[in-house]
Amino acid sequence: QWFQAVDQDNSGHIDARELGQALANGDMSMFSEEACRMMINMFDTNMTGTIDVHEFGKLFNYINQWKGMFENFDRNKEGTLSHDDLNAALQSMGYRFTPTFVQNLLNKYSPRDKRL
Repeated sequence: QWFQAVDQDNSGHIDARELGQALANGDMSMFSEEACRMMINMFDTNMTGTIDVHEFGKLFNYINQWKGMFENFDRNKEGTLSHDDLNAALQSMGYRFTPTFVQNLLNKYSPRDKRL
């Protein structure tokens, strides 16, 4: 069902534009076409630049896993990760960064709010 809703031209394949129109961030902003292209490339096993229903299923599961991980580390349930939340998430994935490095990540990708 999800696949058919996203496959707007009924081609049996989803491209980056179609995926971008279907996905929204937690703040309801849209994913960039570049981000969608990267996600498609991760699961495009036949290298067509599109994903079929089986590849889409794998992408859908991958997105839900990341969403679940994000929600697990969003301790105050505000839809963002604080410095401590982000550091805990990175450590759970085996990364050990200095507090300064984590702060630099936040400064780079969220200069105003300092939250992801």
